[in-house]
Amino acid sequence: MSLSAIEKIIYQRTGLTFDAHRTTVLKDKVARHMAVLDLDSVGDYYKYLCTDQAVFNALVDELTINESYFFREPAHLDLLCHAMVPMFAHEKKIKRFSILSAGCATGEEPCSIAMALEQTHGSSFLSTVRIMGLDIDNTALLTARSGIYGKWKLRQLSCELKSLYFKHISKKKYAIRPDILEKIEYHRTNLVKGPLPEIIGTVDVIFYRNVSIYFDESTRAKVLMHLERALNPGGFLVLGSAETLSHDTGTLCLVEINGCFVYQKKSDKSCSHEGMGPVESARHLRPGFRKREKPRVPWCTTGIHGHFSNKGNLSDIATGKKGKLRLGVHESLGKTNGKTDDLPPKGIDEKFLKNSEMTYKKALALARQKQFDAALSLLSTIVETKEDTRDDFMEKIFILRAGILMQQGDGDGAKKLCRHLIGQNIIYSPAYLLLGMIEGMENNPLKSLSRLRETTYIQPDNWLAHFLMFQAFRNLGREKEASRQATIVVRLLEKQNLVHHGLDYFPLSFSRKQILELCRQHALLTT
Repeated sequence: MSLSAIEKIIYQRTGLTFDAHRTTVLKDKVARHMAVLDLDSVGDYYKYLCTDQAVFNALVDELTINESYFFREPAHLDLLCHAMVPMFAHEKKIKRFSILSAGCATGEEPCSIAMALEQTHGSSFLSTVRIMGLDIDNTALLTARSGIYGKWKLRQLSCELKSLYFKHISKKKYAIRPDILEKIEYHRTNLVKGPLPEIIGTVDVIFYRNVSIYFDESTRAKVLMHLERALNPGGFLVLGSAETLSHDTGTLCLVEINGCFVYQKKSDKSCSHEGMGPVESARHLRPGFRKREKPRVPWCTTGIHGHFSNKGNLSDIATGKKGKLRLGVHESLGKTNGKTDDLPPKGIDEKFLKNSEMTYKKALALARQKQFDAALSLLSTIVETKEDTRDDFMEKIFILRAGILMQQGDGDGAKKLCRHLIGQNIIYSPAYLLLGMIEGMENNPLKSLSRLRETTYIQPDNWLAHFLMFQAFRNLGREKEASRQATIVVRLLEKQNLVHHGLDYFPLSFSRKQILELCRQHALLTT
């Protein structure tokens, strides 16, 4: 009997899927279990899995990666404390809050939630909050209920927080403060089978971070349905940066709060275009809270110039009508051989100017040949002649221009153009991706990671963003996080229907095959 039968039963019961890398991990785990049980054949082990729940649970426990730590992705905790809780209190007049950590592993996330709320709103506020953690892994839940953690789990905490919330009980072990531990309810739950246990009831916020990466599309949809049902109208679903949801789903719509993307459950008022529901009211509570919308702003129509007088219209910047800037950044980029940028460079057939799509393709080819001035001049002709005013096509024009500016060393100019693109369309992921690349080139790894995370919130299956995050974490010496990103890259690159990352032009030192091999080597660190 092959491993495929074991993979099938695990998938049927838990939703866990197996790519080439995870199949290798499964093979290793099965071999270890067979040795412990003194079994010679996979067939005999399979019979144990089918009939003995304890054996099955033990295998699942080893296949789920419970790598977590306190105050992971702290921006989400900040949003909970400073935006979501005030919104619920102000708009919905809620006096008691319920928060669920779905896939809580060893409990670092729910404990972090309790600590952050106490730090922000005081210890008395915790009496108004119900915090719960769910996980399928019994071993992980035992650790969570014990409240004892290794030093590495506390690596993100300041000395002040460590001394306030933890007691050093041995050389490498710390015990969390008892009143925080007692605040958390833990329940063993299979998120795939659903529905959630009745004891959970309905909740206001669900943290579901770095869990769905184990599931295929149909299983993700099933889990999401169970979570939706448990979420109160107007409540929030918070995803990790490696999640695979990228569009409005069912009764959930994507909103942005201060640079982070979360989902909100629709109600009569929230996530709608009429009235002032929780999303709108949150704008008044805290700046930067925006609904997921793709604004349809004319890019190059006559008479639009000056409409965005405070920050400048992208079309004006592109054509040099605001202070004679060339796409807002580089005064000489549009010039070739002393000619003005209104004219194409010599030797380029004028037929390319008659069709903007063909002109774009020619400009892209020139960029790949490192004929940057010629490429920039061609792109300018598209904007000047206003041959194609489709928003999505013009976004391609401007992001290509920004990529060329980056290659010419004009990082500030490229960033300025990317910010204008985001101003026109807040969910345009290539602009965030390019900003992350530029920050990386300028040796700003933390800023780069921030932009790349924003990219994966909008387009979670963007393999290039995950690969750049892998590189950034390696440069920072954060090997565990680098390894997780490497695992995601392997999973994405092994797909047959690979999703495009959004940049038609980007120079990369490695081929896809080399990237895959490099990430496979580092992905093994997670086993």
